[in-house]
Amino acid sequence: MSRNIELKARLANFDTAHQRASSLGAALDGIERQVDTYFRAADGRLKLRERWSCDSNGSVLQAFPSQLISYQRVDAAQARPSDYSLVVVENGAELRELLSASLGMIAVVDKLRTIYLHEHVRIHLDEVAELGSFIEFEAIVDDSCDDRAAHEKLERFQVHFGIAPAHIMSRSYAELIAAADVYDRAPPKSTKHPPQIELSTVLVVTALCAAVFGLFKLLSPAGLCFAIVPGTMIVALIRTCWE
Repeated sequence: MSRNIELKARLANFDTAHQRASSLGAALDGIERQVDTYFRAADGRLKLRERWSCDSNGSVLQAFPSQLISYQRVDAAQARPSDYSLVVVENGAELRELLSASLGMIAVVDKLRTIYLHEHVRIHLDEVAELGSFIEFEAIVDDSCDDRAAHEKLERFQVHFGIAPAHIMSRSYAELIAAADVYDRAPPKSTKHPPQIELSTVLVVTALCAAVFGLFKLLSPAGLCFAIVPGTMIVALIRTCWE
């Protein structure tokens, strides 16, 4: 299993981030469209990444082999370790269908990712559909760079790119999209139907109002008026409250 130390944050200005990557001396490694499909997993997280090489305008140039990635990472708004295993997959579409049917799909993340490399760190400038712009650092942990050294690199990168603590993300893109899908969903319309008010109901209410006003016998037109008007108002109020 491999390990990265990762940090992700919201990005205010894409052009500024590109300029700061260049001033850092980072090498442009490519631009990719990546579609990550997340599946239910008994332990950790599981995603299938389908990839395409793109030009600077985001137009697809060629397809890359897909990657099946299993990883474990805590949700924290800080640099944190991510332990992962990666398998290259030739037919990503067929595997996606198979895993969706057998495990169940959680979310799909569609993004355009610009990748820079510097000092054993992958710098990702991401434009994520439905979410916006983000920057992500992945400091590779291996024999030449332990956890402490990786954390120190990310601290320097955070300062260089001007990342404020308030902009650091704790959750993954998949969790943000899944949450948006739940909370942005419009509430269902009421299926209740207002009650049908029968003539007999109006008469009963009229009689009750007449009794209240001491006009139960309804002998005069004035008395009838005093009974019908409140009765009609009560019926209208019942319909309004129900709707």
